[in-house]
Amino acid sequence: MLLGLALRLGAYAFVGESRIVADEREYKAHAVALVEGRQFLDEGKRPPGSIWFYAGFAKLTGLRGQEMRLANVLAGTFLVALVWLLAKRVGGLRTAAWAAFACAAYPALILYDVSFWSESLYACLVTGALVLLAGRGHAPALLGAGVLMGAAALTREVGAVLPLLGTAVVPFAAVSRRARVVRAAVLVAGFVVVVAPWSIRQNRGEESFALISRTTWLNLYIGNAPPPEEVENVRRGGSHRMPNAYEALGPDRPARDAEAKRIVLQAVRDRMPWWPFEKIGETFPDLLTPAPLPVARLRHRTEEPGWPSRWAYTTPVDGTSVEWLRDALSWGVVVAWIATALAGTAGLGLALGRPGILLLVLAVVLQSVPVVVTFAASRFRLPMIPVLLVGAAWLVVHGREAWRAAGTARRLGVGASVVALTWIIASGWRELVDPRWN
Repeated sequence: MLLGLALRLGAYAFVGESRIVADEREYKAHAVALVEGRQFLDEGKRPPGSIWFYAGFAKLTGLRGQEMRLANVLAGTFLVALVWLLAKRVGGLRTAAWAAFACAAYPALILYDVSFWSESLYACLVTGALVLLAGRGHAPALLGAGVLMGAAALTREVGAVLPLLGTAVVPFAAVSRRARVVRAAVLVAGFVVVVAPWSIRQNRGEESFALISRTTWLNLYIGNAPPPEEVENVRRGGSHRMPNAYEALGPDRPARDAEAKRIVLQAVRDRMPWWPFEKIGETFPDLLTPAPLPVARLRHRTEEPGWPSRWAYTTPVDGTSVEWLRDALSWGVVVAWIATALAGTAGLGLALGRPGILLLVLAVVLQSVPVVVTFAASRFRLPMIPVLLVGAAWLVVHGREAWRAAGTARRLGVGASVVALTWIIASGWRELVDPRWN
């Protein structure tokens, strides 16, 4: 944890004065308004979890403005401990040590931990829920897992699918049918207790039902609507323009949502029965790109024309040494992701069947479903990174003996998964040359 904290504080000193971009601006503005006792415009648009987190941190510490990002430094540091606990439960102490070290030093996690994005807190909450689910299945742990899942859903709405993970895995740990039902009910109850008050608050007005936020049809529109004629290359690196097209759909949000719903449902019907497979082909290259957002922000410079200058990281000093460091960090992000994705996939595949591994595999699969249904951005994979780090650490510690013990079918399955993943990641090689906003 000390290593993780030191590296994150170092990253904050290096790029902490960079301009906040895209959704970060809304999270910060909401948090500042909450601290100052003001109601921010369109308050129910974003899930409130990160906003409450930043505002609570600001009230406790007295820090305001950019310094509120230090809240994510704490979340990222705590994530290191959670990864250690999770890896210990599924692979032992040596696996835990490797996984925790990798989490502490993982470049993309560090860079997101000095931002206002919601993924840092979300990853922490999801991993905490997995730690509790990977235990013996006692009622207090299941209730706690449900509470953390509810908090995760209030941080990023895709967390609303997490109870499915618990109800799919918990029954295997129970002996009797009654015990299985009770345990699943306890987990769901913890989720509902956390989410219900906010959901009730969200639906007091006249707008259509919203479980947590008012961005559902916006996200579905971004990922499924045919791009307007004036918007080219939307599917690969241009989806950030689709929100502007959504805003033109009507005079207010209910009207825009109604029109977006009509367009999306028609688009899905037109693409059936191949829509799920086409969406996987569209979203996975963006989700698994070798050059995520931090790479673009490190590679580009503030003096460049156009959007790169607004998105580039700002460093306290300039010079050859800083340029070298920026380039080294950008390649560190790339190499760390490729190594983690391939080793983590191989480790989870070889370990499948051992206690707790099915839970981790389902966690990755379940987190991918909302991405396929809506749209992909590289930051959406961050909550999967702790699980992949555990899988990679398991491979380092147990991989050789597991490979020897594996049958032909297991070896072929793992090999095919790694080859497929390599092909998908490699399909984004052009973004290594010209990193996009994704």
